[in-house]
Amino acid sequence: MLTFIAGQMMKLTVRWLNTGNADALLRMCSKDMRFVFPGRSPLSGDFRGKPEIREWIHRWHALGAVLQVHSFAVGGWPWNLRLYYRFTDTIPIPGKPDYVRSGSQFIRIKWGVVREYWIFVDDPMTEVVEAGLL
Repeated sequence: MLTFIAGQMMKLTVRWLNTGNADALLRMCSKDMRFVFPGRSPLSGDFRGKPEIREWIHRWHALGAVLQVHSFAVGGWPWNLRLYYRFTDTIPIPGKPDYVRSGSQFIRIKWGVVREYWIFVDDPMTEVVEAGLL
């Protein structure tokens, strides 16, 4: 049952992310949520709180990126739920083939409120593409 509910919520949040609906996404987050995108790309950072995370969502959406989830796993109890998933996102590059990268995400949820969110992308070209140099 928990896996079904988490899967439905994930479908909804991916739709919100792909359409740039930051307000809907942030309603699920705690005021002091931590959002981490490790690396050296323009999107990388350790963001705290809804205002910083809202700006990140807008920057990601401005790339025209589209996220697609391939598989996920849920563990824990409602007071300390962990959600992991594997994804690809596609970034369109005018005049060139779309850039497709893969990664995984870890989300920690307490009683239905997102507290922590980590994105891991194994991609040496991230900096170049996100900077618009490719």
